[in-house]
Amino acid sequence: MRVLLTPRKWVQIKPSRRHAEARVGPNQTVTLVPNQTVTAKWYRRHDRLRCGDEVTMAADALAAYRADVAAGKDALLTADSWELCDALNTQLHNERRTSDNPTVTGARDHQIGRGDIIVSRRNDDKVRVVYRDEHGRPDESRPAPQVRNGQRWEVSAVTVDDRGRQGLLARRLDDDALAVFHGAYLREHVHLGYAVTLQSAQGVTADTSYPILSERTNRNLLYVGMTRGREINRAYIYDKIAGEQAHEHGESVPGIREARRGDSRQAAALVRAITGRETRPHSAHQVAGDTDHAQLDSRLQASLAAQARDTDRRRREYRAWLTQRAEGQRAAEQLAQMQVELAMLRAAGDMRIERGFDPGNSATGLPQAAADAITTAARSGYAATPIRTGTDADATYTAMRALHAAAAATGQRVVWAATRQDWRDEAQEAGVADEYPTPKGVYRHLGQLAAEHQPGQAGPDHHKILIVVDHAEAMRPANLLGLTQRAAAVNTRLVLLDRGSDGPSAPLLDLLHADLPWATSLTTEPAAVRRPAALEGTADDLAPNLAAGEALTQRAALRADHHRAAETTTAIWQQITQSRNRPHRERGRADDLGL
Repeated sequence: MRVLLTPRKWVQIKPSRRHAEARVGPNQTVTLVPNQTVTAKWYRRHDRLRCGDEVTMAADALAAYRADVAAGKDALLTADSWELCDALNTQLHNERRTSDNPTVTGARDHQIGRGDIIVSRRNDDKVRVVYRDEHGRPDESRPAPQVRNGQRWEVSAVTVDDRGRQGLLARRLDDDALAVFHGAYLREHVHLGYAVTLQSAQGVTADTSYPILSERTNRNLLYVGMTRGREINRAYIYDKIAGEQAHEHGESVPGIREARRGDSRQAAALVRAITGRETRPHSAHQVAGDTDHAQLDSRLQASLAAQARDTDRRRREYRAWLTQRAEGQRAAEQLAQMQVELAMLRAAGDMRIERGFDPGNSATGLPQAAADAITTAARSGYAATPIRTGTDADATYTAMRALHAAAAATGQRVVWAATRQDWRDEAQEAGVADEYPTPKGVYRHLGQLAAEHQPGQAGPDHHKILIVVDHAEAMRPANLLGLTQRAAAVNTRLVLLDRGSDGPSAPLLDLLHADLPWATSLTTEPAAVRRPAALEGTADDLAPNLAAGEALTQRAALRADHHRAAETTTAIWQQITQSRNRPHRERGRADDLGL
C-alpha cells in the first residue's frame, strides 16, 4: 500500500457524480438475504457497487471520502486488512497535519495530532467523559456516558498534564462529549479512525460508509461494511487477475500503473458470489432442521418439536420485553423533553429592563397586529420573545425592517441568524439586520463574550445586541435552549421568529406562545396545528406519573411568575410613555426611570 502514500497521475481521479439516494428502511440498506440475485440487482440499480484492482478501489474510495468530508459529512472508510487501513489512515493524517501541529503516538504506532479522527478500542469507565457548559468549556458536573469500543472522536488539542504526560483532548462525534486520552489507554487502545477494519467496524456509524473488500470475503463482512452509513453505503470490491500478483505490478508502461475498473455487471456478479458465501459452521439442530422430518429418527423429531416450542416461547417473551422496553424509552424521552421545555421556560423569562427600547414611530403604517408585535418585541427585556409571522414573507420582512430601524435609532445592533444559507440570503436581500451569521456562529460568539468576563467583575453586559433567530422552529430544542441561555448570560436577548412549519422546535415554540404573556404575532392568521409539546401531552393525561406531575407543577409556577413579571413590565412602560407624553415642566424627578 505504499503506492497510496505517493501522489501519482493514475491516483488523481475525480469523484463521480452520486445518484439520488433511494429510501429503503431506516438506514437505506438491503439485508443480505440468501436471494443473491435480488440483493445484487438492488445494489447495482442504486449505484452502490464498484469493482477493479485493489489500489484503484482504495483510491476511488479515498476520493469519495474526501468529497464527503469537503461537503461537511461524517464519512468512514472500512477495509478487510490492517495494511490497507494503515495506509489510508497515514495518508489522511498527513494531508491534515501542519508543521506546527504536535503529535503523540497511539496504538499501531499511529501519529495523532489536532484535527485527526480517532477511534477508541476498549470500553473503559476510568476515562473521564463530560459534556460542555454553556460557554463551551468542559463541565465536570455534567458526566457523559463512558468510553466504548468503536466510538469515533475528533482531536481538539494535544495536552500536557501536571506530570508532563502528553495526551489528547477529543470530542466524541456522536454527542460532542469531551474526554482526555493519555497513558496506557492512548498507547494501546486509541488509533487513527479515518479507516477501520471490517472486523472491528461493528458498532461504528457515520453519515456515509465506503467498504473496500476482496472478492474472497464472505457475506458477514459485506453486511458489516454495507450497514455502517446512515445515508449511503457503497462497496469497492477488488479482485486479482493474472499480472497483478504481489511480484507483478501490472505496468504496461514502465513507472506508470494502469488503473483497472470493472462495470456494474461485473461488480454485481462479485456481490452475488460474496452473498452466497457462508463461512459460519452449522449446528446439528440446523442440519436436522434443513432435513425432511420424515427421514429423521423419532427421537430427533421429538427434539426438534420441543425446540420449536421453546423458540416460540422465547419469541413471545422477547416481544413482550421489547414492548416494555419501548414504553420505558418513550417515557424517558418524554421526561427529557419536558426537562428541556421547563428549562426553556425558565431561560426565556430572564428579564432585564435595560434590554428593551422604545420603538417610537417605527411601527407607524404597519397593520395593527404587526405594529403591536414590533412594539412588544422592542420593549421586551426578556431573554427570548417568540413571534409568529404568518404566511406572508413580504409582510414579515416589512415588519422586521421597522424593528431594525427602531433598534438603529437607539444604538442597538440587530443580528439575524438562520440555519439555512438561502434563508440568510433572503433576509440579507430584504435588509432586516446588520449581520447574518449561522446560529452556531452566534452560539460560539456568545460563548467567547462570556469567556472574556473576568471573575469578580460585574456581569457581562451586551444589551445593545438584538439577535433575531429566523425559522426558529427548524432548530433542535436543545440548541435553541443553549442559545437562549448563552444570550441571557451576557445580557442580550433573542427574538424567535416562528414561520409555522412543523420543525423540531415547533412544539416548544407553541408551548412558549401558550405560557409567555409577551409572546406575540405579526398576523391575525390562526396558528398552524402541530405536534403537542411533552408538557401539553402530559397535561392531557388523566393520571400522570410522579415525575410528570412534578413537571406540571413547575410549569404552573413558572407561568404564574411570568404573568406577574409581565404585569410589572407593562406598568413600567406605561409610566415611561405617560412621562414622555407630559409637558417637560410637569415631569418630576420620580419620572426618570433611567431609560
